[in-house]
Amino acid sequence: MDYSSDEEDYLEVAERNAKRNFLREEIIEMNYDPQLFTQYLENMKAADIDAWTFDELSDCVREFKNKYRAGQTLEEIEEQERQEKEKEKRLYEIPIAKKPQLSEETQQTSSKKAESPPPKKEKKKKEKPKVSEPTPPPPPPPQPAPSTLSVPTNERDRAPSAVNTLKGQLLDSSVHDIAKEDKNKPKYYTETPIHNIARKTAQAPQKLSDYPAEEKKKYEYQPKLQASPDSPLIATKPIEKTKVSEPARFEPLLREEEPRYKRKETPPAQPSSDYIEPSIGGEAYELPAQLVKETELSRNQNPTVEIPTFETVEAGFFGSNYVVYKITTNPFGWEVKRRYSEFALLREVLANSFPGYYIPPLPEKKATGKTGQMMAIKRQKFLQRYMNSILANRMLRTSTFLVSFLKEFSAKEWNAAKEQNKKVRKLDGLKTYPSFDGYLHCNTGDQPSTISKMNDHLSYSETIKKKLKRHFESVVDDFSKISASLAASVDLIKQLADVQSILNFNTDQQYVYDSLKEAIYQWSEHEKEQSQFISDYFYMFFKYGYMESGALKELLRERENLMGSYKKSSNVKAGTDKIKDLFGYHNTLSLGEVERVIKETKSVACEHFGEFARSESNHAIKLRAIWDTLFSKMLETSERINRSR
Repeated sequence: MDYSSDEEDYLEVAERNAKRNFLREEIIEMNYDPQLFTQYLENMKAADIDAWTFDELSDCVREFKNKYRAGQTLEEIEEQERQEKEKEKRLYEIPIAKKPQLSEETQQTSSKKAESPPPKKEKKKKEKPKVSEPTPPPPPPPQPAPSTLSVPTNERDRAPSAVNTLKGQLLDSSVHDIAKEDKNKPKYYTETPIHNIARKTAQAPQKLSDYPAEEKKKYEYQPKLQASPDSPLIATKPIEKTKVSEPARFEPLLREEEPRYKRKETPPAQPSSDYIEPSIGGEAYELPAQLVKETELSRNQNPTVEIPTFETVEAGFFGSNYVVYKITTNPFGWEVKRRYSEFALLREVLANSFPGYYIPPLPEKKATGKTGQMMAIKRQKFLQRYMNSILANRMLRTSTFLVSFLKEFSAKEWNAAKEQNKKVRKLDGLKTYPSFDGYLHCNTGDQPSTISKMNDHLSYSETIKKKLKRHFESVVDDFSKISASLAASVDLIKQLADVQSILNFNTDQQYVYDSLKEAIYQWSEHEKEQSQFISDYFYMFFKYGYMESGALKELLRERENLMGSYKKSSNVKAGTDKIKDLFGYHNTLSLGEVERVIKETKSVACEHFGEFARSESNHAIKLRAIWDTLFSKMLETSERINRSR
């Protein structure tokens, strides 16, 4: 059907106005930064909205909201990136000893000695040596407290042991021991991030006698903490007991599972375990909340998801092709197919329905307009880990939309569920927040040492995982180059085998090269599979790992913003209770969520690399079979040649 130029211009203008109205409602009126969104558009595809279709623009807005929060500005993002780069630069700073500068008098004396000629030696008569009384040795310098790590105090021993000292800090010492030895370090000692963390936890006196009399009652006996090979950070020694100051108590990252909340409306003066830091000020209390209803997923202890395959769907002449992923939910046996935009909708619904909870990150959609095979394979791995991270949280499993996402096979029913949940907004009021027991557990006390350690742990982990991701990306390229080089040699070996057929008596030589050609080809395919293993088990694992660290840091950042609002409003009566309750809820929940996710990553990593080891073992058996087959063929040919002589 032909359209005139006026009609085409009218359609373009109408579509452009529709896009502008959509962006005004979703970005400006929802308090999102237009400059930040414009930069996001430019990074994804183009800042010109005419370069986007309406569906692409809608998906981009949804992904933008998942990545950034309302009120966040472009300046804040740039400042955060700058701070992250500074942390990355300081990550591997190794302490280097500097030579102590000599005083002016010492320099002048040494220069005079260098200028003056050496005195002539005079012959002296041999005399019997005089026996003098031995001088007593100088008293030994005061030794630091016993520790598995010692900071060198001698400049001669300082420089060669710089690397060993850093390794000792990371592997063989407790954070508390490092902090105690900071007093004995030389003035020219360069501090590391480990010492910075340690100083935050050990500023208090280490002896009970150093405290005032009224402060002695605050401290109780507990097992002495020291390092061990099995636990690089800390281990308990139940026989010997000592007094330990409150700041030296370790954080919830290292403690065992225990009840997190108390039902008493009393300030938390003492920690609930030996490792948890006491709150500074504040109070612990409960608020009434919405009692959640259990679902099939929440009643099951360990549901898992597999995404084994994907397929490309042709949308017809007027549409664009898209990829759907097959999802299997165990142990229920549910099987559905979902596209990427529906995974993004699921994350948006969960974030609005469960405020304060950790929602796993979703891989960004590249707005290239193409559905490449490699991009779909990578996204398949990411989406499977994304879904299993969601199912690891029992509270998120109570979502009825999550059940529909995994279970609803009928297109009609699924489309109805999508339309209903697209209208879901963030919950208004703490009374509507979900809870298993009908109460929200709040605590307005501050734990600066815990927050600082969590932020340091997440920042350093994020930086190192980014470096590992880039490193294994180059390893994948190396294996791919090896595979391509071996494949190129196969054609040359084939040509050499064909040359042998010129002579009738040289058939055995032709058989040798044909066998070698087949083995080299199988070797090339083996290295190609090896590059895929490295990509699946290392590159994508560490890439999603640093995305998880970023999402957890966002939880702590939201908690810090609420604490700032609470402190500002403490002197204002109007609205203080609402801000206090909101901060108390997020303060308790965010710390618990960060602790939970960090603990879960241990089992995820163990299972993941165990599967990698099993796959590599089977892969090595295949490689050995290639060489065993070639060896048997060469042995058979050698015997045939010997018999023909």
